[in-house]
Amino acid sequence: QRFRNCHTRRRFTLAGINDISLGIPVERIFHNYQTIIDTLLENNIQPIVQSTLCQTGNPSGNHSVTCLNYLLEDYCTGKNIVFIDLNKFMADKNGLMPEYSTDGTHLSERGYEIWSEKLKQVITGLHL
Repeated sequence: QRFRNCHTRRRFTLAGINDISLGIPVERIFHNYQTIIDTLLENNIQPIVQSTLCQTGNPSGNHSVTCLNYLLEDYCTGKNIVFIDLNKFMADKNGLMPEYSTDGTHLSERGYEIWSEKLKQVITGLHL
């Protein structure tokens, strides 16, 4: 219903870390994400999906993030939807690198700079 009155052709999405932190199963989070993506598509809105960011010092949570991102990337590939893996630029094997975060979850100024640069690249590439 929300999207019907919206005058947008594209929507950037990024979600999941709060649900993972609350212990919600990855399968449920992925199902919810599918619902969001499918609703956007049904309303002629092009989703651009961003990976859920890993956290600093949370191996269990990061495993769930990796599983969720794998499912999301596969789903997006199957539907020809742009998927931006932000972890490629801001995380290593231990999770979100400290220089890109203020508290292990939220981005620092440098993290936002990296994020915005990646979004600009996608916007330019898609001629948005």
